Amino acid sequence: MKIKTKKLEFPKEIKDKCDRYLSRKNLEITYLNGYMMEFKNTNFSTISPHKILMKSKDKEVIILYYGEHLYDEELFFINNTKNGCSFQKLRELVVNYF
Repeated sequence: MKIKTKKLEFPKEIKDKCDRYLSRKNLEITYLNGYMMEFKNTNFSTISPHKILMKSKDKEVIILYYGEHLYDEELFFINNTKNGCSFQKLRELVVNYF
């Protein structure tokens, strides 16, 4: 079975929004593009979400963002896909955590 991988560009507007509202002196933010894997000759595909890595001296968080590939483009997931949150809630969590 052949697998085709397609890189998904990290949305510029989300990156700008994160840089504007989540940046802190002691916080390093890294953005990783997501990708889509399509399985040839099938109707199956899977998505690896965009990742936002936030790291300070002693804390680290991974935020998952699916963007247009999820029913709600404004949902962010912290460390897993169980609990989604809005950008406003994410902002509050970052302020309180870092």
